[in-house]
Amino acid sequence: MVELTVRRFFCDGHCPTRTFIEQIEGLTSRYARRSLPASTLFTQLGLMLAGRQASRLAAVIGLTVGRNTLIRAVRSLLGPVVGSVEVLGVDDFAVRRGRVDGTILLDMADHRPIDMFKGREADYLADWLAAHPGVTVVCRDRGGA
Repeated sequence: MVELTVRRFFCDGHCPTRTFIEQIEGLTSRYARRSLPASTLFTQLGLMLAGRQASRLAAVIGLTVGRNTLIRAVRSLLGPVVGSVEVLGVDDFAVRRGRVDGTILLDMADHRPIDMFKGREADYLADWLAAHPGVTVVCRDRGGA
């Protein structure tokens, strides 16, 4: 275990940041609040249990982390690479009724989500299809768009 003492500086002027912490070259970095093993653990907890439950489990094992931090760790992961899709399922949904709409794209061969985007306009889907020319069949409900 390494115990490190650094100086904390305060700005009484008109700075947007009120406190500053001394950085040690090669040992600390700015804005890095989580070490690599802890961030990997947070990502795995977030994937398994989602936000609030993962935060509770982390507290039981001695780690203090908020639910939003765990959700951000999961969202920062790279999604799977979309390969060639022959049969595409398209469905639109309402996140908030009458206000926020979205569209989800599914690979119908293995029933896995491929992509999501905001809105239900046909232009978004046309752009996606132009970027992925391997689609031969599109399954869609009777949506108006």
